Amino acid sequence: MKQMLMRSWLCILLLLIMTIGGCAVPPARDLDKDSARIHDLSIANVSEKRPIKTIGIIGGVSWASSIEYYRIMNELARDRLGGLSSAQILMYSIEFGEFSKQERLADKGDWTLMTRTILDAARRLERGGADFIVIASNTINSLAGAVEQEVGLPVLHIADATGEAIQKKGLRTVALLGTKYTMEQPFYRDRLKKYGVEAPGIVPACKTLRTTTASNSRSR
Repeated sequence: MKQMLMRSWLCILLLLIMTIGGCAVPPARDLDKDSARIHDLSIANVSEKRPIKTIGIIGGVSWASSIEYYRIMNELARDRLGGLSSAQILMYSIEFGEFSKQERLADKGDWTLMTRTILDAARRLERGGADFIVIASNTINSLAGAVEQEVGLPVLHIADATGEAIQKKGLRTVALLGTKYTMEQPFYRDRLKKYGVEAPGIVPACKTLRTTTASNSRSR
């Protein structure tokens, strides 16, 4: 009994000495918080070594081409970064049934609704944290300038990516095949000229053009 009291007093005395001397007893470690801090530091280190940008994709026009964009981006990320790496992507998929009606209006010269839809999609991606935008459609890249101006995010224009690829191949003249709008309007061909590439649009006879446009509506 006497020994137990002695131990108790010694413990109390030790606590008093540590408190008076400014050496408060350290609190028990919170392992969950420690783990979280280690996790945060690991992410910070990875980010410093390999900054990752978030790709914003405007898809659904149509979804068939969006699948290919998503697949190829992830395959490239895996091949270049190795391991289980994948691309960091946000995608907004537009409902194509309604959008196709807006396209018909655009064919008649009224781009109001279609432009509004694309800008809305871009703003959603911007709010979600996208660093830049890719429009998964040849034709709708004609609105890239409007997206950059109104939303403030850079757009990786499909004609720039195409021009760089053609330039690396050492080609100067290529055939452009796409929707009626893509082949007839200058937004694509003129941009390719920055890369020293001429792309005279192959504009077939009216009947063939309608067939080509219908076929391309699945892939844009």
